[in-house]
Amino acid sequence: PYDLLKMEETARLLVPPKWPEELLGKLDAAKISRGAEIFRTEGCAECHAREHWVQLEKIGTDPARLVNYAVPLDVGGGRTESYATNLFKSAVAIKKRAFSDNSVPPADQEKIEAWHYGVAPAWIETRDKGYLSRPLRGLWATAPYLHNNSVPTLWDLFQPPAQRPKKFFVGHRDFDPQKVGFTQPAQGIWEFDTSIPGNLNTGHNYGTALTDDQKRDLIEFLKTL
Repeated sequence: PYDLLKMEETARLLVPPKWPEELLGKLDAAKISRGAEIFRTEGCAECHAREHWVQLEKIGTDPARLVNYAVPLDVGGGRTESYATNLFKSAVAIKKRAFSDNSVPPADQEKIEAWHYGVAPAWIETRDKGYLSRPLRGLWATAPYLHNNSVPTLWDLFQPPAQRPKKFFVGHRDFDPQKVGFTQPAQGIWEFDTSIPGNLNTGHNYGTALTDDQKRDLIEFLKTL
């Protein structure tokens, strides 16, 4: 039977609390201050202060997901709808069935749904809108970066695309507190190849022209979000 409190307790047991300082070390207040100013002057807040549509032409990242979401699917009766629309409807149907099967009370359904109030279903037709950027809360814990996870660390993200790792291993949890992201061992479980369409690490050139010291300051600030 459904038990919201039990589910929350299970989640806490599966993911033991770990303060960022245990991973990131003691942060430098002067760097944070300089990094915050860079975040403002580089225009980062323009896209990341809120959920915000960014057109592909502006962001320049891999287009495959955006293109695929717009692919028309035959839904019968001579009708078609985009893959994104079909995916959304399928996800909603599965969720409603789960609520019903587990007798989830309406009040608890609202708690579970609360994270996307005001967002869904705005994303259904995105081809003309582009990709949805987001606030950077907990950014240090969300590597690899870009919408397709094609850049392993924040340090790599602030390098020109041609200088970003072409391949890197994923499937491990070894954290790099300086570059902020996953370490890049010589061998690993699975190799991410950025030359494959859908995996391209191009675009998002913001911050790539900064000096190394400025990039470190910016990263120090991003650790605090």
